[in-house]
Amino acid sequence: MCLGAFLAKLELKMVLEQLAVRYPRIKLAIPASKIPYRASTHLHGCYALPIDVGLVSHECGSVVTDPR
Repeated sequence: MCLGAFLAKLELKMVLEQLAVRYPRIKLAIPASKIPYRASTHLHGCYALPIDVGLVSHECGSVVTDPR
């Protein structure tokens, strides 16, 4: 494995851990069976991964799309 691949995996692991800490209600926004994957032999993975971070306003119960 090349150094770049190792660093990319390490960065992804760190990002996912922080997402789980910051947004404990995080979940897929679509069924896993609906995630579109690349049909390539060179690049593996999905085109997009829609997520729901579970943010709800405490005042009126509406969904917050951007917490900042």
